[in-house]
Amino acid sequence: MEASNRPLRKVNGRIAIGVDPGYGATKVAVYKPRDNGDPRFALAVTPSVVGLPTGNTDARLFADGKIRRRDTKMPHAIRFAKDGGDYDYLVGPHLDTYANSIERMDFDRFTSGTQLALIYASISELLNPGFTDGVIMAVGLPVQLLLGDGENRRIVRGIAKNLEGEHKWVFDSQRFGMFISKVNCKVAQPLGSFFEWGLDCNGVWQRAKNDATAPVAVIDMGYNTIDCLVSSGGQISSHTRGDTIGMRRACELATALVSRAYGQVYLSLHEADTMLREYLKNGDAYAYVGGQQVSTSGACRDALESVASDALNFAERTLGRRATQYRILLTGGGGAALFEMFSKHYRQAELLYQPVTANARGLLKVATSIAGRL
Repeated sequence: MEASNRPLRKVNGRIAIGVDPGYGATKVAVYKPRDNGDPRFALAVTPSVVGLPTGNTDARLFADGKIRRRDTKMPHAIRFAKDGGDYDYLVGPHLDTYANSIERMDFDRFTSGTQLALIYASISELLNPGFTDGVIMAVGLPVQLLLGDGENRRIVRGIAKNLEGEHKWVFDSQRFGMFISKVNCKVAQPLGSFFEWGLDCNGVWQRAKNDATAPVAVIDMGYNTIDCLVSSGGQISSHTRGDTIGMRRACELATALVSRAYGQVYLSLHEADTMLREYLKNGDAYAYVGGQQVSTSGACRDALESVASDALNFAERTLGRRATQYRILLTGGGGAALFEMFSKHYRQAELLYQPVTANARGLLKVATSIAGRL
């Protein structure tokens, strides 16, 4: 998360923003100038959970500054009006203490007030308070949504309608606003990582000319989905396994295995995700059952191995016998979690730099390219 004390980089008088509204977290990327004027990435990541205040907590008190965020253990508050309705949400750390959490996994979440709150919260970490004009935004969406039927197309149109135009909101008592003049929301999320790999900060191809036509596969292992983008001979195609694989599946499996070992244990998806991350970081993970700390390392290991096996099967079916010809780029939070297991099978596999935010960085390059052509 970056401090917002520097102005944003402008291209043709416009500001580019890349948004990856993932199921695990909403990632936003912008460019800010270095001291020498060169652009650098500035990133904000907000867990994709929002809170509705409980009976003892009013989000408006947070937003109006009557309750101050004295430390990072308190959530952020978002207030805004949209389509005649007023919205008050809490986002960020320790939501369960102050609010009833909402974890949405459906496609309609992309046009909801909860998704707007997550985007506003992320942008507020990167912008100075006040009004920002001339914004060009590129939004990455799951392949399954972009390849879907008429209902899915309705949702995609609704996302653009929801984002284009004027926005005003209050974030922790500070007022923000922006006018988004153009939204491109027809970019598949793994395409964002492909552009992060291939484009420079101006949205121009930066790699060797042959790389543009060489066989490349981007495998995006997200929280709720696994998608694959295949580029060969300059032609791009997308494939998906929908919501049957992803780190969410690992979270569900780990929770079920813990319950099998210790009796019924309730873990929210994000609590289970935190447990898996702890295991990947330290090789150990724990949960509390009956007030006692118990080891969940075995459950985490088995859940990750199961999801890795499913991901490998998906890659084999998608790439077929020619898999060895492809440069394989892994991205997303699942890509980081499963890279070691995955690379044992595909030795040419590479993990993109900071894979959790790679899609957002590539989407920023797309938005920059659009701004440069206007």
